[in-house]
Amino acid sequence: MNKRSLQAARKSKPTDSSEVGSRSPGMAELSRRSEKKVRKRPSPKKEKIDADPRRLLHELQVHQVELEMQKSALQKAKELIKQSLERYRDLYDFAPVAYFTLDSSGSIQQVNLAGTQLVGKDRLNLIGRTFAHCLVPGMRTRFNTFLKAAFSREARQTGEFDLLGPKAVRISVSIDAQCTPDQSQCRLVATDISERKKSEQTRRQLEVLAATNRKLELEIVQRLEVERSLVTSPKISECPQFLAEYEIDFGRERKTCLKHRQRPSMCAILAHWREIF
Repeated sequence: MNKRSLQAARKSKPTDSSEVGSRSPGMAELSRRSEKKVRKRPSPKKEKIDADPRRLLHELQVHQVELEMQKSALQKAKELIKQSLERYRDLYDFAPVAYFTLDSSGSIQQVNLAGTQLVGKDRLNLIGRTFAHCLVPGMRTRFNTFLKAAFSREARQTGEFDLLGPKAVRISVSIDAQCTPDQSQCRLVATDISERKKSEQTRRQLEVLAATNRKLELEIVQRLEVERSLVTSPKISECPQFLAEYEIDFGRERKTCLKHRQRPSMCAILAHWREIF
């Protein structure tokens, strides 16, 4: 093809303006704006093209190996994070104490298996429900005040409450609450202290019984001393009939007290002897 035919072919080819006119108005405007930005950019410096192809290939291979090593490291880190999350989930779910995570309104966001067993409800029925509804009605207001204090202070809050457990059984729990650093959630640890409460109540009853026994023993000692002093009294030795009457009266009173499961009253004995003397 000679030079004249090439020029004719170029003349017959549509110009850029005709191509732009054949496009949609939006695309044409975008194309013109792009061309203006390209023209305003500084022209890149001409680089030497006598670079060694083998050196370029080596650099590309090194860069590829670096990318593969980074990918392998990221996969290992991802696997470690996954394993840590699984361990944390196992520790959280299978902990021996009940864990609850509440928001600022007191709604349950997370709960472990021990928490579901403590209140006798599954996790689906607890998520989104306020924790106060798991308590006995008389303690809900006090718990709301307790939760506000936990959100307003950085220190851990501790309190004892009564939960409604399975079959509406009353369960005494000790709750430790602490707010997260961003104050968006509060974590609760609930420990069942019902057995401890029963032990404390039994201990108090035993202490009361021991005090009563000590008092009775003291009364017995005092009665024996009075009886001994009365028996050895000269007036009693001179009047044996009074001693016989006392033994008969005391025997009747003792039989009456034993019949009604009571002890003879020291006041009655002393009053009787006051009448004698």
